[in-house]
Amino acid sequence: MGSGGKIYLVSKNGPLTPMDESSYDSEDILQEYLSSYSDLLAGEQIRPEAPLKWLFIQREIGIPGDKTEGDRWSLDHLFVDQEGMPTFVECKRSSDTRIRREVVGQMLDYAANAIEYWPVEKLRQSAAETAQKAGHELNDLVLSLLNLSEDEDIEEAVETFWSSVESNLREGNLRLLFVSDRIPSELRRVVEFLNDQMSRTEVIAIEVKQYTGGGETALVPRALGAQKRRVGKTPRSIPWTEGEFLNDLHARPLEKDRVGVIEDLLGVAKKLLSSGLVTIYWGKGRETGSFSIKQHGSNYLSGFSDGSIGLNMGYWKQPKEICSQMAIELGKRLGFDITYDEHLYPNIMPQVLAADDGVIKLGKWLEYAIQMTESASDT
Repeated sequence: MGSGGKIYLVSKNGPLTPMDESSYDSEDILQEYLSSYSDLLAGEQIRPEAPLKWLFIQREIGIPGDKTEGDRWSLDHLFVDQEGMPTFVECKRSSDTRIRREVVGQMLDYAANAIEYWPVEKLRQSAAETAQKAGHELNDLVLSLLNLSEDEDIEEAVETFWSSVESNLREGNLRLLFVSDRIPSELRRVVEFLNDQMSRTEVIAIEVKQYTGGGETALVPRALGAQKRRVGKTPRSIPWTEGEFLNDLHARPLEKDRVGVIEDLLGVAKKLLSSGLVTIYWGKGRETGSFSIKQHGSNYLSGFSDGSIGLNMGYWKQPKEICSQMAIELGKRLGFDITYDEHLYPNIMPQVLAADDGVIKLGKWLEYAIQMTESASDT
């Protein structure tokens, strides 16, 4: 049923076609539009001076309620912008009474627990799976989002982007979007209040009105409550140094064994570097230092000053069968199954490496992986 509004479609050689404002037949239709057309999030209205662009992470992404349980909630959509700011989207039709107040508490629950329990690897893997389903490569989408020039270091730019996502998430630099076909006055007042009071989190309501007529559909987004500019955590302009990295590692409240694992892994990397087998790439994350062990374009793994270790399967450049063999071999050495997936960047738990000479085993695996890479390069 129409609600009284009307726009007119002008065709080149035809009559003026009236299009009436109409409600969505279901919430799912509006959600599908958002998944398919991220421009409906009105990035040019939220940031007129530098319009926001979006990378779609996942629809219905799970959020845990504590460290021990599985996902308790499901966020309608998660996006990140070109600055790496996570953008939470909750979508309700205006006919749903929850759009007035209940959805606000729901969104705050999501944000508070995502900050606490989401590892950035989860977001990266989710984004890779979403991109794959749409027939794209995640790195290509990130590069398009960042609009890089040809002379820039692509791999460095991608890693820096995800470091920015992690920094923004950890520090609560978020954007919360409430999307509906019509924003009720009660929700708009709450959005404006929160947006005025919250220093790190931007809160915005977006109307996406639907007009139909003459067999055509028009969607008209309008951002409300976007009057303040929030600044996310931009990356450093220069890489971390080893001294800065170690100082940050020791300044964090980490278990002694976990600190020791990261230090030992760095020692392994430096030994391989001195032998001319690898290079060490120092990251530019604003809040978290990192180093990556690279050779012939392959980025094997990364250590972080927050005590985590990432396995960079997405940057293994060998043929798939060799990468699969490398993953199986690593699993054998560490005592658990690892399956190669070019879209995943799983963590290796430091606790695993703290026992039974885990870092030594990891170092031996690196030598094995390097040999595999050399052999593949020679053929």
